[in-house]
Amino acid sequence: MAAAPKTNLGKMPCPNKGCDDTVALMKAANGNLSCKCQNADCEFSGYMLAHSRGAANWLSKVVPPKSALGTPPKAPAEKPVETPPPQPPKAPAKGGFDLSMLGGRK
Repeated sequence: MAAAPKTNLGKMPCPNKGCDDTVALMKAANGNLSCKCQNADCEFSGYMLAHSRGAANWLSKVVPPKSALGTPPKAPAEKPVETPPPQPPKAPAKGGFDLSMLGGRK
């Protein structure tokens, strides 16, 4: 059976002292938190139970991802752009075809 996907809560500073990198904080379906540092010199891996004091500490340091912040409000347009009305299609020119234009046998 495959593990249930985790929710990305955002980024926080790496809990390992001396590492200046950021880590993604993930939340499992049961509420437990986990993170893993991608820095090759650190490689910290952490896990916190859902209602522990450490989990509350981690959650206080999280910066939510941009998708969770929502889209910024759009500025109102100063003046709507006016488009000209559509033009009817032009009729084809009359008498524009001759069999000699095919370049066939003479």
